[in-house]
Amino acid sequence: MNLFYTFPTVFLCLCAQVLTAATEEVQTHVKNIRAEIDQLHEKIAQLFANFVKIELEQIQIEEKLNNRNVTHDEMSTFPKNQWSVNKSHSDVFIFKPNYLKAIHRGKTKGFRELFAEIELVPRFGVVYYEIKIIRNQLTYGSGTIGIGLSGKTVYLYSNGYIFGHNANGFGGYPSFAEGDTIGCGANLTSMEIIYTKNGQPLDTTNMFVFETDFVPIVLIYAPGDIIEANFGSTFAYKLSNSLIDP
Repeated sequence: MNLFYTFPTVFLCLCAQVLTAATEEVQTHVKNIRAEIDQLHEKIAQLFANFVKIELEQIQIEEKLNNRNVTHDEMSTFPKNQWSVNKSHSDVFIFKPNYLKAIHRGKTKGFRELFAEIELVPRFGVVYYEIKIIRNQLTYGSGTIGIGLSGKTVYLYSNGYIFGHNANGFGGYPSFAEGDTIGCGANLTSMEIIYTKNGQPLDTTNMFVFETDFVPIVLIYAPGDIIEANFGSTFAYKLSNSLIDP
């Protein structure tokens, strides 16, 4: 009788021990998997940081190589304006020698501002500059680059929305992406805002500015995004098209 009752008890005890051991093994396995996932996340973050660093070095090398082939006459045609290292955000790296190209080198997303060194000089009664979008990643969604004027600020974001002045939150403009050239300025006679895309004007009728002194400003949101400014050489857009009385 004792053996009859003892056998099931021993069997149940053994089953419980097996289940406990199996549970502990599964928990250990899950813990190890989580640790491996954390390590992979760290490696991915490090790889991205290394990628940005390598790309910075490559761009610097290209700038140096290009600079070796520039003649004195060509150097004299470079725009006098440039991005300001002192005024711009510390997470934005500005490339030498002409300080026109810049990259968001921060470790986290968030708008980082670029300010030009001096105010725009009017031509044909118009202040104007252009930005070439070298890289505009879609990882963080649309609207990751803002191009505008600093005074009473006005920006056109890459999702096609204009913010600032009497144009707050006004949308419906074409979005822009890598390879596009976006122009920004103001007609100082009509005081109307000017925005262009790849040399073609966008409709900014009845959108006005209220001052005449403007400093170019660009906002970059995504780490790794790159832009290049044109403050005065040949523009994609003809400034004479903005004249009221040609």
